[in-house]
Amino acid sequence: AQATQMADKDIKTIDNQIKQTSPEGRPGATIGDGTSEAALIHEAQTGRPVGGRGHAIKVRDAIGSLRSAAERLRNNLPKIRDADMRAKMEEAITRAEAKAAKMDPALDTWYNRAKQFPDKWNPDGTSRVTTNPDGTPWTSESHRMVDNLR
Repeated sequence: AQATQMADKDIKTIDNQIKQTSPEGRPGATIGDGTSEAALIHEAQTGRPVGGRGHAIKVRDAIGSLRSAAERLRNNLPKIRDADMRAKMEEAITRAEAKAAKMDPALDTWYNRAKQFPDKWNPDGTSRVTTNPDGTPWTSESHRMVDNLR
């Protein structure tokens, strides 16, 4: 029973991460296909945040959460006997891996924004075209930390 409860929790994590980064969970998203990864690519290309805030942390964290939940499900599969639950787990693993793989190129674009779009970004990862409310170049310190944690 504990293995099934853990699996249910990981399936919910995957469902939530996919929803929160897809058009279904992003009402009004109009950039690209409406996903968080489309917003992040747009930010890298333009030097401007989408919707008033950056998406690098959200995309990075979603990729990590999806991959961790999929790995836990994979490790938990041998403990689950119920065929329906195993099928749900395998389907969730497939969806998580597909979504993470779709997000990876957006994060790579973000990491390489200063080289790919030098007219929009300073070498330190700050925007040449957008400032924070205090006048400092966008992005936030926390978004630049994403660069250092890859």
